[in-house]
Amino acid sequence: QRVAHRRSGGLRIHAVSMSGQRYRLHEGHVPSMRPRGKVGLRMLHGSRDRGLELALARLRRQRTSEAVEPSFAFLQSPGRRGRDGADSHRRSAQRLSSQLERVVAVLERFECVADWTLTPCGERLSQVYVETDLAVVRFFERADLSALDAAELAAVASWFVYEPRPNSPHSGPWPHSAAMEALYRLAGDLLAEQWATEASAGLPPSRGVQPGLARAVWRWAKGASLESVLDLDEMAPGDFVRSAKQVADVLRQVSAAWDETPLSQLARDAERAVVRGIVALSSEVRPERSEAPSRVLEAP
Repeated sequence: QRVAHRRSGGLRIHAVSMSGQRYRLHEGHVPSMRPRGKVGLRMLHGSRDRGLELALARLRRQRTSEAVEPSFAFLQSPGRRGRDGADSHRRSAQRLSSQLERVVAVLERFECVADWTLTPCGERLSQVYVETDLAVVRFFERADLSALDAAELAAVASWFVYEPRPNSPHSGPWPHSAAMEALYRLAGDLLAEQWATEASAGLPPSRGVQPGLARAVWRWAKGASLESVLDLDEMAPGDFVRSAKQVADVLRQVSAAWDETPLSQLARDAERAVVRGIVALSSEVRPERSEAPSRVLEAP
């Protein structure tokens, strides 16, 4: 959820339910609505600073929530009272503030944020919504992809979203070529630099790249049948479709982040090559309903 101050001085809350329904609430909907707590940041910032928004978004996406979850859990608990509760709240807020500052420091180190303002790198990063977002942006900003075709770009994109399970395929960078090996080394070198920066900032390392799905995605994007792809890489149909949709998502995000560039067109071509057959059928999206909030707007 997101809380904003209205010009009239009241609060406005944008929220999303567990089912995906979006709501916009204000005092007229919930007369008793009032803040339950606040998180104090040691660094000065404005409420609309996009650098702060980007840092918060990365905190939510990363699996480093040990400092974040206690803070929000406290704010959402109506029965916290007394000195112990206040001390717990203070410690939790301090952890969140510290975690946020560390994320900002990493973003500043890689020139995504400057004085709480997004740089061109940060603008692109704000359009990528995967756990490996920073690795994706840094790689695609530096890699020479001019010699790749759509299927090869799809295979490269799979490195950044694939999460192998036990007995998952381990094809390595595919197709085997000097160019693909060089790109994979570049991704590894950039990640090593990122991990060192995260460690110096006191953050756990981000996810790495995993090339195990590259051959399956490349063959699928080249037009191979689902049966032949699954037989060669010994994958379950559901696992492949789920992973292929994740590859298509990151390609769509790259296309948008690098709009009006040759990479954008190549990423669109790669996405179309992946989203076909059963992947396309499973990717149908129903239009979002815009019905007015009902029970959630009732005062407690």
